[in-house]
Amino acid sequence: MPEHIIKKNMASIKAIGLGIAVALVVTMIAIMVFALVLKMADLPEGVIPTVNLIIKLLSVCLGVYMGLGKDCSMGWLKGLVIGSAYMLFGYVLFALVNGSGAPVTLWLNDLGMGGVAGAIAGIISVNIRKK
Repeated sequence: MPEHIIKKNMASIKAIGLGIAVALVVTMIAIMVFALVLKMADLPEGVIPTVNLIIKLLSVCLGVYMGLGKDCSMGWLKGLVIGSAYMLFGYVLFALVNGSGAPVTLWLNDLGMGGVAGAIAGIISVNIRKK
């Protein structure tokens, strides 16, 4: 395989790794902030799933945006991979912390949501950077 292709592939792998890492860090910070808000404010428990969903989506979007950097190629595919991998890592971390995983249907919904959100964020990120 030619060396320029190997370098390009390695750059893509690094970008995807960075995107996943950014999304995970953003999630951890947002969850800690939300936990403090829940502790201080008297919010109903019904807001937790909605805020959790918003945190996941924003984390994926920010992870894709930061991961793609100045790369304007295949944003949808890299975003799809970042979003899906982020959800996979999140599921594994949840299972490790909780001692058991979420139901498979819930996990598949999150995986699909992460992939779609990542792909859309990748398309938007690439087009924002082209201007």
